[in-house]
Amino acid sequence: MGDGIMFYFSDNYEYFDCLDAPESTRFQLLLEPLLGRLKDVQRPLAYQVVRQFCPEGAKVLEIGAGVPLVMEALRVSHGCQCTVADKYLGKGRGPVDAAKINQSFPDIEFIDTYVGEFDPRLREDSFDAVISVSVVEHMAHSELAAFHEDCVRVVKPGGIIFHAVDVSIDGPADQDELIALLRNFIEHPRLTALAPDRMQTLEQARMDPAVFTLSPTMWRRWRQLAPPEFDFSVYRRIASLNIGMRKMQVP
Repeated sequence: MGDGIMFYFSDNYEYFDCLDAPESTRFQLLLEPLLGRLKDVQRPLAYQVVRQFCPEGAKVLEIGAGVPLVMEALRVSHGCQCTVADKYLGKGRGPVDAAKINQSFPDIEFIDTYVGEFDPRLREDSFDAVISVSVVEHMAHSELAAFHEDCVRVVKPGGIIFHAVDVSIDGPADQDELIALLRNFIEHPRLTALAPDRMQTLEQARMDPAVFTLSPTMWRRWRQLAPPEFDFSVYRRIASLNIGMRKMQVP
């Protein structure tokens, strides 16, 4: 993949690649059985993007990591210096036992903050990569602009931003609005994007039978973790929208 646009929905072939991956390459990412969850493709994809676009020893920030499996895998396999920004207050129904997670991952730095608050502990131009997995969908639409601006602030020129976002490709209107707002991320004047062959519209995703979506069984489980305002009266296909961007070098 070279520089270009990355805005696409994961497909079944990415999931098949995870199923076929040798056990020795999974690190801590896939210790749980692969059950057709979105994170079964999102975590390996975030891991792969950092390894592909960042040098060994890169400084990586994960937003709202919960249990930081991707960070630990990158630290072990790629020598990354890993930081997690998460208050562990259960936002998005995530974990709340910060002390236990800190003790379990002593080589990862934890900062009790939310990206979008412009916390000075997250210094400007300080990370080679800023990533999130299954986080952005839990934010209010009104929070997205500040969140994105803060991501751009803390990533280094030449560094990357990557988000894997749970979305419904079948509406309702607030989900269509979310996808449109996320499409605006790659229009930021200080960003270019990644992977020229990975551009997909919502309309294309709706018509693509290969888009990876939750099965009805996993959809029922996902409901327990989804944003509380989500309408569950109608079954909808839930997919992973993947967005990759690179911060431009200063002339």
